[in-house]
Amino acid sequence: MQREKVMEKIIEVKDITFSYGSKTILENASLTVFRSDFLAVVGPNGSGKSTLIKLILGLLKPQKGKILIFNTPVEAFNQWKKIGYLSQRAAFFNSHFPATVREVVGAQASAHLGFLKPMRPKDWERVEKSLEMVGLSELGNCLVGRLSGGQQQKVMLARILVAEPELLFLDEPMVGLDPESQESLYMLLEKLHKEQGLTIVMVTHDISGTVKRVNRMVCIHQNKILEHDPQLYKDKKITHSYITQLYHLH
Repeated sequence: MQREKVMEKIIEVKDITFSYGSKTILENASLTVFRSDFLAVVGPNGSGKSTLIKLILGLLKPQKGKILIFNTPVEAFNQWKKIGYLSQRAAFFNSHFPATVREVVGAQASAHLGFLKPMRPKDWERVEKSLEMVGLSELGNCLVGRLSGGQQQKVMLARILVAEPELLFLDEPMVGLDPESQESLYMLLEKLHKEQGLTIVMVTHDISGTVKRVNRMVCIHQNKILEHDPQLYKDKKITHSYITQLYHLH
């Protein structure tokens, strides 16, 4: 039973082709994401990493091929609560932003209640649970604009987790963060993956930090999605030859 659960397909990208005008980004590209995967999507700038995520989320439509989410064609999918999405540089609050960490996360928890309906005790319980998951319980009453970039990124992640998603998309979550904040966020993602069973798909340029933590890695190169085994490199340095192999460069 456990093996069947691990191998459950929750995303299927089948032979898709997508172009911006005359520029082809993906051509007959395919990808399967299984439940409990921690999948990294890497590739050179402009290769189509973010485009792939937007196609899966239905924000863009392929000219050819099909995409299934939880066995449903993306154009008919309506259970978006199951999916969380953290875009590039999602966390950017002015230092004078007049809301606390708890209020920012609570606003997301109340979004489904309807206009002017008060938060219920169980909604606040979900807020506290999400803050605890990202390690911000003690900062709940702090103004979000006073936090570091890494802490603000965790606030945005807590906003997503309060909806209790099954699948999480991250688009370059480490951009703009210092090394200490990156390490802290990586440890959090590992915890969510291993302890909460959250399926994670992460677009990233940080190969050295990612390869040690994910169980799958794909590279977008020359309009194709190519899979590499990160297990082979977990205990090795990321060398020039590895980057050359990964990106299929000469």
